[in-house]
Amino acid sequence: MRHQHEADSREERAGCAVVAALPPDPEAPLRGVEVEGLAGEFRRHSADRYDVGDTPFIGTATPPIRVVRVIDFDQFLAVDMRVGRVTAVDDFPEARKPAWKLTIDFGPELGVKRSSAQVTNYGREELEGRLVVGVVNFPPRQIGPFMSEVLCIGASDEAGNVILLAPDADVPLGSRIH
Repeated sequence: MRHQHEADSREERAGCAVVAALPPDPEAPLRGVEVEGLAGEFRRHSADRYDVGDTPFIGTATPPIRVVRVIDFDQFLAVDMRVGRVTAVDDFPEARKPAWKLTIDFGPELGVKRSSAQVTNYGREELEGRLVVGVVNFPPRQIGPFMSEVLCIGASDEAGNVILLAPDADVPLGSRIH
């Protein structure tokens, strides 16, 4: 359930927006904060609330901070992220965006899974033998002629390259991320 921010008593100024953060408690009121210079980037949903897409923003005198949807701990636990080791890296010329086909060993409990990963900033030799973190309980996804069973987790650097997340020490294959 989405809540509307109560009418802000401040007068709206050109180039400013009152934005809201979704609280974890659906019955709690939203908190509005005025953000200088961002009104043009926000899509107006009501007389007192702005969003960019479905993600509310909050802000102060510093640059605004994107607030993602708050989930509870049980929802986090439902995402099964495990450590695996890349055992093979294959070309994927049929992919619309440059990608590798990865074969990843997640240990005896989960076995070997395949993933299409847009991590071509890594060479084949950098990926083979590397530990990676993958979401293993999403449904398989057809990517061109390839069925991807795992979503490898990474973060984008300033250039837009995906930097794969991995433990900084050896852990058993199939170890759960908590």
